[in-house]
Amino acid sequence: MDIKKLDLRDKILYILGMSLCGVIVFVVVAGVIVALFVPASETKRRKKKSATDPVIDDEKDVQTSSKANQTFTDILQKIKQSFRHFTLCYMTSVKEGADLAKYDIIEAVEERDPSTDSVTEKFLKAVQKGVQHAGVEMIVFVIDMFEKMKKSSDK
Repeated sequence: MDIKKLDLRDKILYILGMSLCGVIVFVVVAGVIVALFVPASETKRRKKKSATDPVIDDEKDVQTSSKANQTFTDILQKIKQSFRHFTLCYMTSVKEGADLAKYDIIEAVEERDPSTDSVTEKFLKAVQKGVQHAGVEMIVFVIDMFEKMKKSSDK
């Protein structure tokens, strides 16, 4: 793809797309690194809380005066539920990636007389492995989401 041959509109779209990809990669990398440093007791507490809290919002019983308001409320509820589902998937993917990286980091630190460069290199490789796992999980989630949307629009 030759960027010089693109017109202004296509260049702007290309730059916006690359910026969006950069933001997504940063969020996944930062999520894995933060998940590495979350204490195990905090993770267990969150799992217990999320197991008791349903993903579906409890504000579903809101009464509206007209059909248009009810339709709009239903659309907002579906969007809210989709965002919550996406967030849950993101949290799960990042945590799994961090757990995957954790074992490699522990192995690198427990070596006898490791040099600083070796530990840093192994740490970065472990984080990269965790980020790759989280990225793959998020891509699978997005593909599934688009397939469901396509099936629902075909009906």
